[in-house]
Amino acid sequence: MHSESSASVHLVLPDDFDSNEWEIRAKGYYLDALIRVEGEDRSFVFYDSARLSQDLEAGLSDGFVFLPERTVVLAEVTRANIEAFVAGYSEARSALSN
Repeated sequence: MHSESSASVHLVLPDDFDSNEWEIRAKGYYLDALIRVEGEDRSFVFYDSARLSQDLEAGLSDGFVFLPERTVVLAEVTRANIEAFVAGYSEARSALSN
């Protein structure tokens, strides 16, 4: 597992994330991100706006859409954008706790 840290918030990705990043970017979503917050793992789902729009449209044809808790929309689902989100998330948590 790869881990990127920022204070007490750490991104945990599988070792093969980098070799599969092109496929994740092409699909427009990543369902298996873990962010460790003060030792507790939290699952996050990352979408790009195009894929989220497609999934919302398809879901609304059934009359409703359910989005998982901790769904994050990024310009593009890449390691760099996920890491930027984690850094911002950590900074926001720090600011709120002060």
